Amino acid sequence: MNGPPEAADAARRRPAWARWIACAIGCVLLIGALAVALQHGAAADSDGTIGSLWDRGILRERWWMVAGLLMLPLLNYACSVTLVMVMTRPHVAPGRSLRLREMAALVGGAWLLNYLPLAPGLIGRAAYHARVQGIPVTTTAKVLVQTMGVSAAALALVAMIAIVFAAVGAGAEHVIVAVLFAAMLLATIPTRVLIGAGASASAKWRFPSAILVRVCDIGVWATRYALAFGLLGVGLSPAESLTFAVVSQVAVLVPLLGNGLGLREWAVGVGARIVPATADSGRGLVSPVGLAADLINRAAEVLVAIPVGLISLAWLARAGGREKRPIASRESGRADANG
Repeated sequence: MNGPPEAADAARRRPAWARWIACAIGCVLLIGALAVALQHGAAADSDGTIGSLWDRGILRERWWMVAGLLMLPLLNYACSVTLVMVMTRPHVAPGRSLRLREMAALVGGAWLLNYLPLAPGLIGRAAYHARVQGIPVTTTAKVLVQTMGVSAAALALVAMIAIVFAAVGAGAEHVIVAVLFAAMLLATIPTRVLIGAGASASAKWRFPSAILVRVCDIGVWATRYALAFGLLGVGLSPAESLTFAVVSQVAVLVPLLGNGLGLREWAVGVGARIVPATADSGRGLVSPVGLAADLINRAAEVLVAIPVGLISLAWLARAGGREKRPIASRESGRADANG
């Protein structure tokens, strides 16, 4: 997913007029980032521009990078689904259930609708959980705060890993070992704890599980930035890839713009002026290459978010009618018992 779900939920609590203003600001920032990147491309004669991807046939030559950029957002989506599932499931009311495919549809629909200023239907996830899973809205708000804490802890952990990689001059082989180690750790947490265990087991493991899932999510983001910059002819070290991942996710955590629209692009552009591999790209505080790399990431995300979101919303629309009948039956049964 394009960023942690808790940031989007926080943004949706603002009044409608504030969300319209935030959306307008995000669009201006995004258009400005595109304008700077294209202007740099017109003035530069190198691979590190958006225009060169078509003019020089780089997309065909580096097709595997394009494939990775289109597939990896699905891994981020899976991580987001798992993270929200881990944090929410322990609060499901007795006699109710929260299925993995149900959470996947909720997160998938939110991924797409977060790009709209009013996020129609998504005030939503709290109301849905209250109606279907019996989770009070106040509890959902508490889970939101806890999930933001999980993201902050995971970002701090990844930042420390990036510093260690930079200090020891870690190469790709070190990252592979670290990823495999993280995968083994994740495998030691029973799947039933993540998506189907009893409430007590889920509650016991949810914070370490959630932090680990979020770390894996940030690792996927690091890979995406390595591919985006690689497509522009810039090779990143593991530490630099992790740095861009942390910078982008910190920008997305700011609850001002849905999906960090525009803000993330400029954050990566500024960060690129600090990272050694891209420090000499452009002048001033912002690197056009950094802007171009995140615009590529944004384009890939949107291309994936559209089908995932539409399928998710269609599933929720069908499931909504089926859920109303069992809930009505339960309410009727309780009324009869009280009567």
